[in-house]
Amino acid sequence: MDWKSLIDAMERLAAAAPAAKDMLDLQAQIDMAYWAKWMFWASIGSLSVSLVAIVAAFSSLRASREAAADSRKAAADSREVGEFQTQAYVHARSARLGTKGNVIIACKNSGLTPATHFSVNATAKIVSPGNVAASISFKTDGFKTWSALGANDELTVSILDGDPVVSQFARTQGGDDKLLVSGQITYCTIFNHDHVTQFAFYAEPRTKHRFRRPTASLTTFSRIPEQGFPSPQSELPVLLTDNDEDDANVTARG
Repeated sequence: MDWKSLIDAMERLAAAAPAAKDMLDLQAQIDMAYWAKWMFWASIGSLSVSLVAIVAAFSSLRASREAAADSRKAAADSREVGEFQTQAYVHARSARLGTKGNVIIACKNSGLTPATHFSVNATAKIVSPGNVAASISFKTDGFKTWSALGANDELTVSILDGDPVVSQFARTQGGDDKLLVSGQITYCTIFNHDHVTQFAFYAEPRTKHRFRRPTASLTTFSRIPEQGFPSPQSELPVLLTDNDEDDANVTARG
């Protein structure tokens, strides 16, 4: 090889070097773009997995809260049902005239647990025939209180002691006007909830010691709201005319 040929070869090699460098730079850029694309998709995939995990965590938390709320509600419902099944249920079973111008009421607890205490009030009216149920009314004061009334126990209590209306009726020898005694029993269960039961009885002059129940819509075993005693009712809806049968049922309302 002569020197001229060697020089020509070296010149061609030198001339080709920039082009080769450009090709290497281009290949490097292509490689970087390729790996950048996969890194981008890898980042997107990682972000998607993270988002799915976050959504799953929130869903699990919400499900846990809902399950806890459902569990608390079920427990509360179970306690409420248990309370309804076992609580005290106090009502006036019967009434009769006392010997001192008073009225004797037999209060009975038909529940499975005691009433911690109970109170009774009443009003007495002389009413005309056919007007008994429409004359029923209640007041929210004048209660007399007694101590605990055990489960399935009965206690007779005296109300309207010395009441002039009762005394007048006791002295009446004839006539058609009737004595109407209506009142309310409030009582507290062992679950510390106050309840109210209303009652109404009437008697005729010819059978003074035989009290009957008028057919009327009365509140029975109703829980008293926390904000206080319900407002007094001056009248109750009349379902039928006066009931002349013994121990006619009182229809419960509430």
